[in-house]
Amino acid sequence: MKSAWTWGLVGGLLWAGGLARAESCEKYCREETRQCVAICEEHAGGGTAKCVKACEQEEKTCVKECKEDEADAR
Repeated sequence: MKSAWTWGLVGGLLWAGGLARAESCEKYCREETRQCVAICEEHAGGGTAKCVKACEQEEKTCVKECKEDEADAR
């Protein structure tokens, strides 16, 4: 029964509106960046600035992909 519920949830998410999907995608990118920066600050030591810059670059790439996916969905 749990499997049917999981597939129903996944199916519902896949059919969500394009704009909501893009906003959700961008929110996901921001959340991932926050986590990445926290890991940098905790573990990178002297390389923190370089690590944080890599996190921020990855966020830009992630958001760009969200916008491209939204455009493709139209």
